[in-house]
Amino acid sequence: MKRHVLHTFATTHSALMKKRALRYMLASDCPLCKGKRLRPESLAIKFAGLDIAEVSQLPLKRLAELLRPYADGSAKELVQQWSKHPEQAIVAARIATDLVGRLKALLDLGLGYLALDRSTPTLSPGELQRLRLATQLYSNLFGVVYVLDEPSAGLHPADTEALLAALDSLKGAGNSLFVVEHELDVMRHADWLVDVWTGGGPARRRDSLQRTARRAAYD
Repeated sequence: MKRHVLHTFATTHSALMKKRALRYMLASDCPLCKGKRLRPESLAIKFAGLDIAEVSQLPLKRLAELLRPYADGSAKELVQQWSKHPEQAIVAARIATDLVGRLKALLDLGLGYLALDRSTPTLSPGELQRLRLATQLYSNLFGVVYVLDEPSAGLHPADTEALLAALDSLKGAGNSLFVVEHELDVMRHADWLVDVWTGGGPARRRDSLQRTARRAAYD
């Protein structure tokens, strides 16, 4: 019976059959790793009192706060390390500094609520674009043409200024940006506006008014 249920659940393409098989299945966390999906040897390594799974569950904003004392050298563990193994302390501080810099780009784009263990399929298109944008901001590339499709999608209005600052930073580094956008604040910030439509510009507005008038007359 067990073998049949597991085989049916793994191979069937029928949602109904999967639902029937689930009636005989019970999901529970592994008693050894407590659902963290890592070996005890990996979980035994701690950073600031947290194992790798616990660090991955932290929001990026909280993670940046955790790393900042290690980046500036004020963390208690790092101060103790300086007297015993200064070379290790230097490496730790450099890694923390690099991570804080990367996290700052993400925080500036309003992504501080995300966690490292957040899977990519659960992200919105706007979140994905801002993640890629943060990567490019930290790469210091120049002479690149960026095409962005509504990077403000799902972004809180209060974070729009941070997005505009990021776009300005890319442009100031010698890059070109083409942004498809409907948010007025982002559009007002552009150097050029291109209205792509059959009979764009004034003709488009006139056509829209005519359609509205016909619809009102019909109603």
